[in-house]
Amino acid sequence: RGIKPAGWTDGMGHTDASRMPADVQSNIWGGLFTGGVAEAHDQANRGWDIVLSIPDFAYLDMPYVAGPMEPGYDWAAREVDTFKVFGFMPENLPANAATVTNIMAQQSSIEDKIPLEAGRRIMGLQGQLWSETVRSDARVDYMLFPRLLALAERAWRRAPWEPAYVPGSRYAYGDARVDRNAILAGWRDFSARLGANLENLDKAGVAYRLAPPGARIVDGRLEANAEFPALRIEYRVGDGAWRPYTGPVAVSGPVTLRTRSPDGRRAGRSVTIG
Repeated sequence: RGIKPAGWTDGMGHTDASRMPADVQSNIWGGLFTGGVAEAHDQANRGWDIVLSIPDFAYLDMPYVAGPMEPGYDWAAREVDTFKVFGFMPENLPANAATVTNIMAQQSSIEDKIPLEAGRRIMGLQGQLWSETVRSDARVDYMLFPRLLALAERAWRRAPWEPAYVPGSRYAYGDARVDRNAILAGWRDFSARLGANLENLDKAGVAYRLAPPGARIVDGRLEANAEFPALRIEYRVGDGAWRPYTGPVAVSGPVTLRTRSPDGRRAGRSVTIG
C-alpha cells in the first residue's frame, strides 16, 4: 500500500527492494492517466500480489456525474458512474484509454511503458469509499450502490470485449480494438439482470442511488427512459399529480420526472424539462 515503484525507502531516501518481505500485497491507487498503469505492472513484475484500486474506477467517493446536485470529490475523476465502472478492463489497463477521458474530460492515450511480464496477473479489485464527506448511513448507501455491483461484475467476470493484453501496446481514445458496441450489448444484459439485485437491496433497506431519468419532448410528446429497466418512471405536468410513465405521451408545458425503486417505496431526485 502506497509503495513507490523504486522499492523500499528509508527515512533518508535510500531504496532497497531486497528489504521488502517475501510476500507483499500492494494496492494500486495511482491514476489511470498519471502513472497508475506503470505502477501496477512494475509491482506485479516483482511478484507482488496486486490489488487494483485505481481512482478513475474504484474511488466511490467521486461523484456519479459532474453536477452541483451530486455529492463527492472530483480530484480523481469528473464522474464515476455505474456504466463507467462496468466498462473497466482490469487485465488490459492501457486499453481503458480507448473508452474513458482524463480528469479534464479530454481524450488521451496510454503507452504501456512498463510491460507486464508473462505469467504475471492482477490478483483483484477493491473499491474505496473515503469518508471525509460522508455524513450519514444513507449517503454511504448512495455512494456505494449500485456502482459497487458493477465493480463486482468486473472483479469476478472478464468482459468479452476486453482485448487480449499485448505487452508494449499503446491505446488512444476511440481505439477500434475495443468494441464499443459489445460494451453496450454487455451493459444492456447487465442492467437487465440488475433488477433482482435492486429488489434485494430494497428488502435490506439499502438506500442506493436512483438516477434521474433521461427525457426529451419531441413534437409535443414526452419520451423517457431509466438507467435500469427495473426502475419505474413517474412524471407530472406543471403542478399536477404524479403519473406512471409507460411510453411516449402527449404533454404541454414543463414536465417533471423522477424514478422510483422497484418496491415503490423510494423516489429519486426529480428533473424538469420543457
